[in-house]
Amino acid sequence: RVDSYTMVRGIAYVPLTDPDTNFSMGSQRERMPVKTRELKSVAPRHSESRRGRRMNSRVPIRLEWEEAGAKRKSVEAITRTVNPYGCLVFLPETLEVEQRVALTNKATQTSNAAVIVWKGNQQPEGWEYGIELVAPDMEFWGIEL
Repeated sequence: RVDSYTMVRGIAYVPLTDPDTNFSMGSQRERMPVKTRELKSVAPRHSESRRGRRMNSRVPIRLEWEEAGAKRKSVEAITRTVNPYGCLVFLPETLEVEQRVALTNKATQTSNAAVIVWKGNQQPEGWEYGIELVAPDMEFWGIEL
């Protein structure tokens, strides 16, 4: 359509009035410049902020933490993805973001302090969690990343 958005040298223009109306400015058909974003600025931000390469890997782990009243709790799970700095895991337990846990890789029998840094949606297999290792050892997962 003639009265729709137009592009001139990368700048979008929006008509101020509908050309079929009898407003005072309608006959002048003035246009208001509108800034548009470049496509590369719309790219996913998460891919740029990753510190290490993620790998789909099912590593058996155990998480341990203290609940209110100094009660020690533990749960075993299998990772979905790992990277040198942490993992993604589904857990039936409800944990809070910024909660500190002890993460043990049952395959290598090594442990590391960790923090829950992300909580996703609840799925049939449990809550989705992003866990970050506090002092990551590049050999923690026992695989080359």
